[in-house]
Amino acid sequence: MIIVSFFMLLLTILTFMTNKNSKNGVRAIVEDAKFVGTHFANNR
Repeated sequence: MIIVSFFMLLLTILTFMTNKNSKNGVRAIVEDAKFVGTHFANNR
């Protein structure tokens, strides 16, 4: 579970760094976090 949380945090950081110049950066981070969270929740 700690590995999944770390992966989600890393993905969020990478997404933020990629989209930091975009207005929709925060929204993209939220959507990615929800997608990854539900993905791992369904696989567990």
